[in-house]
Amino acid sequence: ATAAAAAPAPQPLQPLAQAKCSQGPPTAVGAGSGSADGAGPCIDLGGSKLANLSKFKGRTYVSLREHYTKDGVLLPGKKGISLTPEQFSALAAAAPAATAAAQARSTDFFADLGSARRLTVSEFKGKTYIGVREFYESMGELKPGVKGLNMAYEQWQRLVHGLPALQAALR
Repeated sequence: ATAAAAAPAPQPLQPLAQAKCSQGPPTAVGAGSGSADGAGPCIDLGGSKLANLSKFKGRTYVSLREHYTKDGVLLPGKKGISLTPEQFSALAAAAPAATAAAQARSTDFFADLGSARRLTVSEFKGKTYIGVREFYESMGELKPGVKGLNMAYEQWQRLVHGLPALQAALR
């Protein structure tokens, strides 16, 4: 009975799949939406979630977002968040602590990424998630907003594995 309650051992990371990141022409991912321009690294987090660089109004962001396919073209979905380079640096700096908190199932962990954005650890139906989310204040209390992305531990590990490539591309 205790073996069923124990957290599953993390599986070794497979090579990061590029298939989702390279479907269609270079501008297919988020063409016209300001989500991604096809340049730079793209990390398949698993499921429909991707981490990549995006440009909007001349600024570069790191986009953590769910995607969908329409007419054979990969497009960004509504669920997700774009981080400035400074916010992404804060995420990268907090990644080891967030990983340790997730392994310990410490749901009181959070790291401030700036501009009311946080890196958090949560649990739902016995599964641990790492979230990057925007928060807002209501009646003196911070509450999670709509903008953000929750990642299962395995998806978080894929993002952590891809952090150096994303950081290098931001330079």
